[in-house]
Amino acid sequence: MKYAQFLGQNVAQEVLDLMGEVKKKNPMLGFEIGGNRYSFFDDQDPPQRVEIKLSLRVHDISDPSQDIGSIGFDHDGKYWVRSRLIQNEKYGHWNKSQHESKYSKHMKNIIKEAIKTLKPFTYAEVKQEQSGNIDRHINERCRQMRHKAAQKVELKFADLFTELLHLSYTGYTPKSPKVAEAMQYAVANREELEKFYDYNPKRCMIWVRPNSVVYELDKETKCVNAIADLPEDLRGKLFVLDVTDTGQFVEDVGIKQDNGIYWVLL
Repeated sequence: MKYAQFLGQNVAQEVLDLMGEVKKKNPMLGFEIGGNRYSFFDDQDPPQRVEIKLSLRVHDISDPSQDIGSIGFDHDGKYWVRSRLIQNEKYGHWNKSQHESKYSKHMKNIIKEAIKTLKPFTYAEVKQEQSGNIDRHINERCRQMRHKAAQKVELKFADLFTELLHLSYTGYTPKSPKVAEAMQYAVANREELEKFYDYNPKRCMIWVRPNSVVYELDKETKCVNAIADLPEDLRGKLFVLDVTDTGQFVEDVGIKQDNGIYWVLL
């Protein structure tokens, strides 16, 4: 198998040729060493073990930290491309690597598929993938409030029946201690109950990328050059989240996640 140096590693020539052709079609793609490899012993005396890389990870040069797929050459003499945008129905969804790959002995077929599917992540994709964390925090706050309220306000039939009879004969003064306690709790915690019992604030995902910042307001996705260009209210909450620990939910502000993802409560 022929190979050459790329980024300080031995890489199969077929993989390098594929990379060259793909890059001609899309100069915005960058490549890093992948995990697939092959090894053999050369003809030296004594024989030396040689390891050759058979794949390259692919990213958009505007965001080198975010892999968008990979390309390679396998032991069966087939070129391949892997991307989240590929759905190869020859393989089941449980075999993700193959389900998201296309294979061919002809390089031109894989070049065509690579250009079509090696695309940067969109704001909508990242939002869908990352929304679970902020949703969990909001739902948990609502659940806690309902649990506390249920402990203080929940009425058994005996309490409610006695109170209804009492209401029918007199002006409203609670007769049962349980109802009196529930009334007292509701009055004392009115603000918190009104805020959190059906807690579901609007939220905005801010995606801070190396050369841009993407966010969405009123179902309109917007892109600015830097954090300084964000609307003032979003920028202020982003600064608060920047000094908090990753994954820490800040009430009325939001949460900071990995990979430049911030969720701001509106």
